[in-house]
Amino acid sequence: MQLADIDPVAVVSQQGRAVEATKQPAANGLPWLRMLIATLGACALVGIGFGVGSDVDWEAPPSDGMVVTELNTYEKDGYVGSRQDIWRTVETPADIDAVTDTAWRQNYKHTGDVLAQVLAGVDTALWDLVARNLNVSVCTLVAEVMGGECKSHMPVYGSNGNRETDMGLLLANAVHNHDKYGVQAFKFQIAQRMGGDVDITPNRTETLIPLARQLLGPEVTLLADANGGYDTIERAKPIAQLLIDNNFTFFEEPYPFWEYDKAAALGAAMPGMPIALGEQEYRMDVWQRNVHAMDVWQPDVHYIGGVSRSLAVARMSMEAGARFVPHSPNPSFVAVFTLHIAAAVPNAFQFMEADAVNTRQPPDGKRFFTEGVLKIKDGKMKVPTGAGWGVALRSDWVDEASKRTSKMKSSPPPPSPTAT
Repeated sequence: MQLADIDPVAVVSQQGRAVEATKQPAANGLPWLRMLIATLGACALVGIGFGVGSDVDWEAPPSDGMVVTELNTYEKDGYVGSRQDIWRTVETPADIDAVTDTAWRQNYKHTGDVLAQVLAGVDTALWDLVARNLNVSVCTLVAEVMGGECKSHMPVYGSNGNRETDMGLLLANAVHNHDKYGVQAFKFQIAQRMGGDVDITPNRTETLIPLARQLLGPEVTLLADANGGYDTIERAKPIAQLLIDNNFTFFEEPYPFWEYDKAAALGAAMPGMPIALGEQEYRMDVWQRNVHAMDVWQPDVHYIGGVSRSLAVARMSMEAGARFVPHSPNPSFVAVFTLHIAAAVPNAFQFMEADAVNTRQPPDGKRFFTEGVLKIKDGKMKVPTGAGWGVALRSDWVDEASKRTSKMKSSPPPPSPTAT
């Protein structure tokens, strides 16, 4: 199976409108990335990937803030070509790693999280395509790469609680989802998002932490996420102690995500409370330099640039003796991607993040997919077993979406005699 780079690349979102990346960096400063097209002999395949901005209404129709990447193989002789005549064969995960690394390097003047999100759409489609070509699930492929085993099911922890929702209602939702769906772990949002030491309402955090433990009982795993709500150790340290007193398992993003030294200092001062970080981070060098700052590593498949880069972080976390917990609160493609990854990485946390605090009917994925692939039963999601991601998009959902296609303007050069 061979891959070609062509221009332009993809659609990204800026302030609610679509912006198509161009052959050169656009005047508005958005990065650009070459579109990746796969070809395979006389066998037609399609790989589905997804890249997304952070401000997406998951209940709304498909919007320009959501980018679904479809990579097609064509029923003709395979070829590889690019604007720079770089020939490349893509048949294995290592080949995908090389593609994503090349794309990141070639766009060195315009990196950032927007580039990472566009790259994620391409990378996730390539993983689907390579796995389909091998007739295995992505989970099986990841397990092979990481030296693990693809589990059949993945336990979940309920997350995605809205701080502005009544605390009593959120806790009642958690109790309900524990009793009805068997969810055995929950994460609650504390503090105020990027709040500068000020809670969203006075004493909400100090009330929520012990009340959650009281209502859910001693056996349920509890987690806390401050979303960068604290600025000082004087404010964060008492909260960490309260979490320890109520047997919470980790403290996520106590400070703004770039404050790694502060997080490390808090972890050193409060060794009984593991620190979780990484949801926002897309820079591989920053991950490498801040091993000391986190006990729980939380890359987001979309924000970091796809599966290959997520697995690079997983390898670092394994070497550090840390836990790996991908960020995946949204009931969409990212949950499917994370389900395959978390079920296969050896040091993955025992629970995967799922949307099960804001609602008493956790989304099952039918908003996007033909089947309820995200259905929670007995506190677990079933890992899809079909080839690739093992899911099919709803045709009516796809029909609602605006579509843009990048096409080659001329035929590529013929393949080299050694290409396969």
